[in-house]
Amino acid sequence: MSPARRYHVPNRLRAMLFDGGGKQVNEALADAEARLSTLAEACDTTVRNLIVEIEAAFGPASRGRERSSPRDLYDLVARIIDSSISQTSPGLFEICTTFCDLLDSCQEQNRWDWPAVDVHIAALRLLSADASLPATARLRIVSGLAQLRRRRAEAGG
Repeated sequence: MSPARRYHVPNRLRAMLFDGGGKQVNEALADAEARLSTLAEACDTTVRNLIVEIEAAFGPASRGRERSSPRDLYDLVARIIDSSISQTSPGLFEICTTFCDLLDSCQEQNRWDWPAVDVHIAALRLLSADASLPATARLRIVSGLAQLRRRRAEAGG
């Protein structure tokens, strides 16, 4: 019987990690921040366009919104979440997640809660349009929507 042969396969990842050949964490984070900052303007434009689309199709002045599906509005709000990575409008992500929870509830119950939808649309419009809005005001809006969500849950809706 012949002796067992051992093969040493070089591992490039291991070499980078342990031999100092890769980027340091702080360098990688700085690179990521720089790349994200180049997307901020495009993301903000996308968010504004989506809010205009939401208002046109689901706002209080839109005709036939009662026949719309909560799923369609949910998809638009989820796209805002995707585009809010730039974080130039603090609170926007939180409003969108609360809005999505509301729309899930509307879909489960197979009925719209138009006053709550209208409040969320107005909050989206306000936070995206007024960059000078102080952080305390933004926090008050977000906490007010969270309170609305809790009250709806307690009421069974």
